[in-house]
Amino acid sequence: MLLNPKSTIQAIARVAKTEEAMEMVENDLPTLGASYYDFNGKEAEINREMERKLRQVWGEMMRYSFQQWELECVKVFSPWHRMFEIGIDLELRRAHR
Repeated sequence: MLLNPKSTIQAIARVAKTEEAMEMVENDLPTLGASYYDFNGKEAEINREMERKLRQVWGEMMRYSFQQWELECVKVFSPWHRMFEIGIDLELRRAHR
């Protein structure tokens, strides 16, 4: 059975996001005047940090399972301006090896 890389990456990203989100809730959000339930107008900064953390997870963990794929783009959006129910758009391309 072939894995769908986007679905698999999204599933792994959910787990990583949960761990990273708790770190962000404890460390980053208070310094921005934001909280888990209210980004307080800081969506762009918070989303960029989540994107950075997802790229880090790809580089440290996921790329070994998906060596035939390269992560082209990660875009995080927060339609409800809170840490849960975020959106993740991923763009992958076949690696040239």
